[in-house]
Amino acid sequence: MTDTVHTTTQRISQTDALSKVPEITVAFWITKVLTTGMGETASDFLVTTVDPLRR
Repeated sequence: MTDTVHTTTQRISQTDALSKVPEITVAFWITKVLTTGMGETASDFLVTTVDPLRR
């Protein structure tokens, strides 16, 4: 009986901990992909147009 109570209490504690983590939504992933893509594109543009080793 004690094992069952401990397991149930542990399961509730884990559920409480997980509920405090914000849910990652589709909007997050869309924003992440778009911003990463824009950063890569900007980096490629700057590398091809600005010579960083010009002296």
